[in-house]
Amino acid sequence: MRRLVLPSVVAVLAGVPAMIGLASPAHAYATPTFSDVDVSTPGHAKVTVTTDAPYVSAVLRSTTLNVRIGDAALVATTNGEASFDLETWGVDSAQILARGCQTADLNACDPFVLSSAFVPSTVEPVVTWPADDTVGADDVYSPDVADPEGGGQLFAVWSGQRTAIAPGAANVLPLATEGAGSISVLRCSAFASNVCLATGLTHPIEVNRFLSAYGYVASSYVNPDVTPLGLTFAVQEGLTQPFTFDWHVTTWAGALVADVGGVIDNLPANASGLIGAQPDVSALPDGKYKIFGRLSYTDPSFGEVGRDLTIGSFTIDRAAPVLGTTTFSSPSLYPYKDGFLDNVSLDVREAEANAAIRVRVTTQDAVVVRTMSKRVESKSADFRWDGTDGSGQMVPAGVYTMSVYAIDGAGNRSVPADWTIKVVRQRLSWSRFAHTYTASETLTKVNVGSCSSVIRPSSYRWNGSIELQSGSKCSRSGAPSVAETIHSVVLPAAGDIVAGGVKFNLYGGSPIDRLSDGTMWLRNGTGSWRDPVALDQHVDWHPFSLNRVALLLGPGHRLTWRVRVDNQDKYALGSVRVDMNVASLVAE
Repeated sequence: MRRLVLPSVVAVLAGVPAMIGLASPAHAYATPTFSDVDVSTPGHAKVTVTTDAPYVSAVLRSTTLNVRIGDAALVATTNGEASFDLETWGVDSAQILARGCQTADLNACDPFVLSSAFVPSTVEPVVTWPADDTVGADDVYSPDVADPEGGGQLFAVWSGQRTAIAPGAANVLPLATEGAGSISVLRCSAFASNVCLATGLTHPIEVNRFLSAYGYVASSYVNPDVTPLGLTFAVQEGLTQPFTFDWHVTTWAGALVADVGGVIDNLPANASGLIGAQPDVSALPDGKYKIFGRLSYTDPSFGEVGRDLTIGSFTIDRAAPVLGTTTFSSPSLYPYKDGFLDNVSLDVREAEANAAIRVRVTTQDAVVVRTMSKRVESKSADFRWDGTDGSGQMVPAGVYTMSVYAIDGAGNRSVPADWTIKVVRQRLSWSRFAHTYTASETLTKVNVGSCSSVIRPSSYRWNGSIELQSGSKCSRSGAPSVAETIHSVVLPAAGDIVAGGVKFNLYGGSPIDRLSDGTMWLRNGTGSWRDPVALDQHVDWHPFSLNRVALLLGPGHRLTWRVRVDNQDKYALGSVRVDMNVASLVAE
């Protein structure tokens, strides 16, 4: 028989007999001697001990585990002999310990002495196993046991779990661990269930009581009117069989929701063991819920195999998210990366936290050419479109719509904000422009009071010059003394492009020693005059800043300015010089 060593629950003997003894003996007797041990009867060791003591105490010892088996027996001697029948079930190698005693009190005994080691005999039980060796969820696995000559304790062992079995009993094995393997049978001592022998009886079975699976909610926020609730299951078996999911829903507090639930049949598993399911939760009002259910399949050998699962929680949310405010940089786009309107920017502010902002660019035929998406951070999201499609290719010239909307975790969308963009397939071409105009060439209007005049040419006799003279006819002040001229030139430009970096120089000066009230204004594109700049009385070229020339142009790219004197002042205008880089739009 094969020995099975289990954790010890009985006292461990010392290596020498002297240490096994209890209290010091009241009387020392001759060392006991042993007859041959009779093991002809299975499970028993019979021996006669000869001693001059009136009593003999004996007990069985497992030499393999070094433990005593059961309690010591005490027998009165007859003619110097005492006979013992010690039970040996579950023991593979044994010795008998014996000692003489003065009285029937075990505390009045000599130290133990050991017999020679011997091998006990045993007998195998008869086990009748169920005919079906495949054990499913609803199967009861109950072997029948016959053991007319046996003793001790019998155990059936499956995957490390021991179950006591006995003749005539309803021996139901729990078989909690799944898989394929063999049940083995042990015979153990009635006194110490950890002292056991393998009987040699084994029986192969396969257990499949529970489905190896778990599940989760694919998206914790859902609007079931837009997107169904998605569940994902992962299984490790039954991949060729259709699955069934029997489900129900509770509130977040745990109350069962009536009339929401059901059975979804014929769910296939893919090669990776993943299963998708979409239970209908559209009848639920907005709120937070939990979903539970049983996932199962029918195995040809085991029948129904399933597992009860807590899938997870989800929130029903049908409210549209807040998009916030959107601003757009330009209605035109020139996609050539030359620094001129080569992208358009779209800025979103005060959007709903945790939402995503999505942008779609479509043609006039509603064909989507580009999509962009960003998560909202600090209630903001910014986008740039450079006129390319999703593959990075430049889109054809034409009119496009840029739509922006917010979408939350449940799939709810805000009302979109739409912007129209004209994509122009033209690029900038730069050239140099420099021209000098006489004052007369640029003059478009003269405004003089009754006491003032404008003469041509000026006192300096410059070609094409003019001179503003305040109070040249009388000495009245106020409106009669004002002398004013308005001038303009058309700057070169093409299409929507206006050149930048214009150098504007005025040649002139005062023919008198003083100039107290001479000013020049530039008109902006809306027709208003900018803050006046004082004229310099010295005859020279006088530069004026035109850094943002586009804001100063009126219709037809016309730049307009006026010169004004008052309070008896005089000013001579000779020429105007314009020096600039011109950017023209050129078709590709």
